Amino acid sequence: MRALHFGAGNIGRGFIGQLLHESGYEITFVDVRDDLVEALKREARYEVALAEEAERKIPVGPVSALHAENEEKEIARSIAKADLVTTSVGPSVLPALAPVLAEGLVERARVGGSLVNVIACENMVGASQALRASVMERVPGEQKEAVEKIAGFPNAAVDRIVPEQSERGLDVLVEPFFEWVVDASQVEGELPAIPDVTYVRDLSPYIERKLLTVNTGHCAAAYLGYAHGSPTVQAALDAGHIREAVAGALEETGILLAAEHLGNQVIQRADGHHGNPAEGAGVYVTDGPVGVVGQGVDGLDGHHRAFEGGHAVEGQRNHQEAQDRVAA
Repeated sequence: MRALHFGAGNIGRGFIGQLLHESGYEITFVDVRDDLVEALKREARYEVALAEEAERKIPVGPVSALHAENEEKEIARSIAKADLVTTSVGPSVLPALAPVLAEGLVERARVGGSLVNVIACENMVGASQALRASVMERVPGEQKEAVEKIAGFPNAAVDRIVPEQSERGLDVLVEPFFEWVVDASQVEGELPAIPDVTYVRDLSPYIERKLLTVNTGHCAAAYLGYAHGSPTVQAALDAGHIREAVAGALEETGILLAAEHLGNQVIQRADGHHGNPAEGAGVYVTDGPVGVVGQGVDGLDGHHRAFEGGHAVEGQRNHQEAQDRVAA
């Protein structure tokens, strides 16, 4: 099986790339950074290290790479042949992918290619459907129906913390917990064979759980810690009264979620991961709480730029994504 992934930054390599590799996909990354693309072509593999005491390492490879600006024809051909297309480029960059995706999907439809799903793994609600709208604007009118028959754009909710990175080259340090949830009702054909993906009929409980537990926990800890004069979120949570207040906020939002969705199953997984929302991540609050919360909620959006007249994608820079969390 072949997967094409747009965005070879830390999230692309350390989250989506790892899961696709473990599911048996041969991965081709697409990115605009010369050094990153060259390194992936040269090394053809990397390691994902889990931020735990033993720091277990997961090898990923072989992989390949294409340059978003210099190899557009090869990218379009890969889209025409891929079994799955995924992205982690940031919401502001998604529209820039539309031209090459449209070209590749038109060619796929022309040659009678099989069904393919395009899953945008972004910090954005409804990202895949937004990408679909941009792509269909680029598809010539007489070919729209054919493309619509062979391409699905299921929305997804994704969640993984990438702590601050030391110099690791292609290797990536990530927190062990992750979640990738896909709207099964929007999938065309069979569900992509990715064991660690959860397929659901309705994404809204998962998105609301993310916003009202993870983001609420980080927000409450960061603001209260800043007001308390704590240098880090960890230090803030070591103060009993702040930990108690954060726990109270999470309990209240849990009650709300349970009532809203007629059951508490949507928050069961939060207990083990979010009791201390920043443990191990070294999140600093000395620059003010807005900076910390902004990294958690909208981190990726500011790390990418659209490229004039191209389909380019900028990978995440290590120093910019110190505590990034992807959240659709």
